[in-house]
Amino acid sequence: MANPKDIKINGSDAKQFDPDTANGAVIIIAYGSDGLDKPWDETILGLADALSGKGFLCLIPDYLKSDYRERRDLLHQIPAFRPAWEDVISDTINYAAAQPTIEAGRIGLLGFSLGGYLCLRVRAKAKVAVEFFAPHLDEESARGRLTHAQIHHGCADGAKGCAFLSAEAIAQMLRAEGTDTKLWPYENAGHGFIGPTGVDPNLGLGGTDEGNTKARFESKMRTIEFFEANL
Repeated sequence: MANPKDIKINGSDAKQFDPDTANGAVIIIAYGSDGLDKPWDETILGLADALSGKGFLCLIPDYLKSDYRERRDLLHQIPAFRPAWEDVISDTINYAAAQPTIEAGRIGLLGFSLGGYLCLRVRAKAKVAVEFFAPHLDEESARGRLTHAQIHHGCADGAKGCAFLSAEAIAQMLRAEGTDTKLWPYENAGHGFIGPTGVDPNLGLGGTDEGNTKARFESKMRTIEFFEANL
């Protein structure tokens, strides 16, 4: 895996994956509520590495470090911390758009769980988006102008607020805005596509090891193909 550069964007930390041969597009990647901790880091960093290998500049803003301190009762904390988190992601989008190697409008978003939710909140600033197992909450957000979107969600997702109904609600919202949206359901896959032997079983993330392993592989291939085709 390539070694990303540690950079600062408006005072916040970020990781930058530079492509060997730039294709003029950038993908901002937003991790979930556990940041880049194990076991989630392998999927997120692996996608960043693979996408940079396809010519995309990839940026991972460390949005939680800006304000977030306690990782308890997360859903109830979202209204208080969300503006600061969104600002970090928006600053990263603005930074990317100003880079001389990036062509106007060629900005993609890739978000996981809480990061997917935040990416949807700022979707008006991007062309395309891929969202993994995000919660769908009813707060108002700016309507998007996405041309295409892709959603990946486990049918056995057991995380609080992230049942498969969330994916269906997100897809309906995006389609109502005129976004060409593909929803990929994954049988026997849970939240994070990490099997029960890979995390604390008390988390109740759902799915089986076999189902989650298959979901990780298939969703990675589909995500790469999506960005190559639409960004």
